[in-house]
Amino acid sequence: MKRVLTGITAVWGGQLISMAEAFAIVPIYLAYWSAGRYGEWLALSALVAYLGTLDFGMNMAGGNKLTQLYAKGDLAEYDRYQRAALFFYMGIAVVGTAVLGLLAVFLPISQLLGFHDTTPREAGLVTFLLGSQVLWSLPGGLIMGIYRTTGDLATSQWVRNSTSIIGIAASAACLLFGGGMATMATVQLTCLAIGVTGVLIDVHRRFPELMPSLWGADMVLVRELVRPSALFGMIILSEAVRLQGTVLLISSLLGGPAVALFVSSRTLCNAVRQLAGNLQSAFWPHITALDAQKRESTMRDFHRLWVLGSITSCVCVAAAIWFEGTDVIRVWTHGKLVGDSNLLRLLLLQLVLQSPWQASSLITAASSKHDRLSYSYLASSATALLIAALTYSRLGLIAIPVGSISAEAIFCYHFVTVDTCKRIAEQYWPFAARQWSFLGLVWGLALLAAWGMHIVAFGPSPFRWAEVGIASSTAAVAVFWIVGLGASERNMIKGLAGVVRAR
Repeated sequence: MKRVLTGITAVWGGQLISMAEAFAIVPIYLAYWSAGRYGEWLALSALVAYLGTLDFGMNMAGGNKLTQLYAKGDLAEYDRYQRAALFFYMGIAVVGTAVLGLLAVFLPISQLLGFHDTTPREAGLVTFLLGSQVLWSLPGGLIMGIYRTTGDLATSQWVRNSTSIIGIAASAACLLFGGGMATMATVQLTCLAIGVTGVLIDVHRRFPELMPSLWGADMVLVRELVRPSALFGMIILSEAVRLQGTVLLISSLLGGPAVALFVSSRTLCNAVRQLAGNLQSAFWPHITALDAQKRESTMRDFHRLWVLGSITSCVCVAAAIWFEGTDVIRVWTHGKLVGDSNLLRLLLLQLVLQSPWQASSLITAASSKHDRLSYSYLASSATALLIAALTYSRLGLIAIPVGSISAEAIFCYHFVTVDTCKRIAEQYWPFAARQWSFLGLVWGLALLAAWGMHIVAFGPSPFRWAEVGIASSTAAVAVFWIVGLGASERNMIKGLAGVVRAR
């Protein structure tokens, strides 16, 4: 329990750092770069993000396997699987960097993405540097995740937090001193190298038996990891299509300014998702251990609480942004961007509706039983992008969330949750009826509370945002406690609160 709590604390620290980066760095970008140039930087970042799919999910599958082996105390097998995974990643990074260099030189990237503020030479160089960062973060992520495989999520997260802090400070300094895209990309690549080097030194000193090595890598084990890794790779590809594919579509159709508006709107709305997502990261290794120990009853109890809690946390934030989002964007970007209320609200609706199945997917993903999840997620992401492309001429930017909501309703709302229930022997239909009726009630009452406070709120903008947020959160948490939970579940939460106070 202590490790769970320290892990949650570390993850929340990462969340605060991420929010600081989004809300502090973006205005600095827009102060020193034009909206068009910033949008083109985002488009290049989105393009190279697809290189992350070369991971093929090995980080997730390998991380789960290493966590299970460590939980069983089998360090010999841990070492064999770690060597195999690292060999796979290093091969991808080395070959990928060479191919990327050739593409950056000969591919007309700026022309393909419709750039106006970035020269072809600069676009090629920045693509190579950003792409190298993505490629070398693959073995780097495996190394940084060593602590997590031992159950020490907190240390693993704080390593990432420290790297992020260094990166934020260096990026801000780069902008303040007039740095361009190439300098910014170099700074980010250097920060990755510093973080990985620091972890290697610490692991060698504290956990020499876990020190990663390439020597004697077993190709049979690499092939053994391929199947579950490929399924995780489908999830990574789905996420890339959903997040980066839309950015590239907008860049090619409307250019950099539209990209800047869409990404800023999505970043604000994703605060809804990050609340539950960070807790999901904290619980992941413990769910992996529970599955290895065959504790289905505990997983069922956790699943019920986790889904309702995730819905509540998303609603708390989404209801406030529903009414205050355009004002937040105006203040945040110093008037450089004008928020679109229809776009914001549809993005928020998408995130609230996906909160149940996203929460439910933790069980299958953490236990490496994610076949249905992978296929559903990839189908929904590809379909969403297709719908957006077909309806964009009539709907404009709102075609993106409209496509996503439609596709997820077809492929994810039912299929992902029913698969999780089957895996843990949970009765699906009573569970689904409970989750959807709860979502409708908590969303409606939180919106009503936020609307009422929005009308009477007073003071400067940040005070009004806080007032509306407090109103929506109070309503949502009250519904969660009074309506969502049964007596036994309330007792479980009270028991956890008692542990926290005792610590």
